[in-house]
Amino acid sequence: MSVALPDFTASFVATRARAAAVLAGQASIKPFAVLATAEFLLLIVVGYGAAIAYFQFTADVWPLARMYLPMVIAIAPVEVAAVSVAVHAADFPSRSREWFAWNGLMAVLGAASAFLSIGYLLRLQQDVPRAVICLQLGCMAATIVGARSFLYPRMRSMLRAGLIEARRVILVGDVGQCLAMASRLRDAGVRTVRLFAITPTVLANPDDLNAVFRTLAENCRGLAAEDILLLTDVPNFTTVADSARQLAELPINVQLVLVGSGGLTSAVSVVRCGDGFALRFFAKPLSVLDCCIKRALDILVSASSLVLLFPLFVLVALVIKLESRGPALFSQRRHGYNNSEIRIYKFRTMTVMEDGNDFRQVTKNDCRVTRVGRLLRQTSIDELPQLYNVLIGNMSIVGPRPHAVAHNAMFCQRIPMFWRRHNIKPGITGWAQVNGCRGETDTTQKMQRRVEFDLQYVDRWSLLFDLKIMLMTVFSKHARLNAY
Repeated sequence: MSVALPDFTASFVATRARAAAVLAGQASIKPFAVLATAEFLLLIVVGYGAAIAYFQFTADVWPLARMYLPMVIAIAPVEVAAVSVAVHAADFPSRSREWFAWNGLMAVLGAASAFLSIGYLLRLQQDVPRAVICLQLGCMAATIVGARSFLYPRMRSMLRAGLIEARRVILVGDVGQCLAMASRLRDAGVRTVRLFAITPTVLANPDDLNAVFRTLAENCRGLAAEDILLLTDVPNFTTVADSARQLAELPINVQLVLVGSGGLTSAVSVVRCGDGFALRFFAKPLSVLDCCIKRALDILVSASSLVLLFPLFVLVALVIKLESRGPALFSQRRHGYNNSEIRIYKFRTMTVMEDGNDFRQVTKNDCRVTRVGRLLRQTSIDELPQLYNVLIGNMSIVGPRPHAVAHNAMFCQRIPMFWRRHNIKPGITGWAQVNGCRGETDTTQKMQRRVEFDLQYVDRWSLLFDLKIMLMTVFSKHARLNAY
């Protein structure tokens, strides 16, 4: 169904053909209601199925439904209710796959915790084996995470196809900018129900602009929109913001979008500053709780890996010493968190140990790489001594790979926001590496691509994201591309 532009005043007229093409919509469905119903049934089936499997395997008997169905029937609606609150259709376009899966996991665990707490207080579960409860809970959690990970890209495709209508918005501003914004919003499942064009002539006269906003307020009440987006540039910011007070009488979100700011406001948010407010353009990637969770994972993985891999370390060191003269380990200066210099440790894979300004990247068939070193680099075994860096706290298991000091100096002036990748600890593996961005970065384009993945990681960090990257490091073929 096409949405025509209003004819309230001359300043509201836009090209109807162009607007119809951008604003053309399709019939939307209610996939979030379907998702909630499917998860409700899935949790019941999987939860009771886990009890059946336990008793069939351990005692070859069928479990009593009156004892083992109540838990899953109690957890399922609570989980669905939590999802209905947290995963509103309006929020879905801005959420990542990791968040979507994590939200489902937390809903299951929260519902289970409430059920178990009530059961303990009322002594309703005295005859239920703890193993059955743990198995049910584990299976339900794994099922929700798996199902959501599977469904997420399909729901995103439905958003792009216009089958899911996440939000309804009204755009106000320059015609060309409004049409461009409408196209971008539609890709995210946000439907533009009306455009209100404001010409430069109107912008130049505050009285005319106030009249436009009063007309807008009078004529947009019946459009059932959640948001009004006011598109303006920096010079006209104050003028538009002042006139936007005319919209305060509407029960609707009124948001101002700065256009032509070069992406500077892509992550802007309003925060408290004393007894007032400020616009925050960039934020620390990890909260205190996030840092504690990530550090706990680092200590657990690095300490256990160092113990388990110690025999391998001894064997690799011995083979390196037997093949060529020099130490088995070498250290090199790299940039770490907040641009601080750190020394990382690696198994020696070359006949030289370059550092500082003498650093030169390894190329394909590099004569400096030893025969053993080539195998170590292809399997990433040469990076394992950095587990010690992780244990002492100047690296993480997952994060942007640290570059040599001289290497960073080559690109920091060429790539915008290059240093922002150091807003989080460097890692042994990273999002860029598992997507094939390894090896030589002899061009700005190659480094730009690596930095883009690193910044995605900085902005999207979550515990599930770290676990995903760790699994991809081991099992994905992309993680071994260009390793030479």
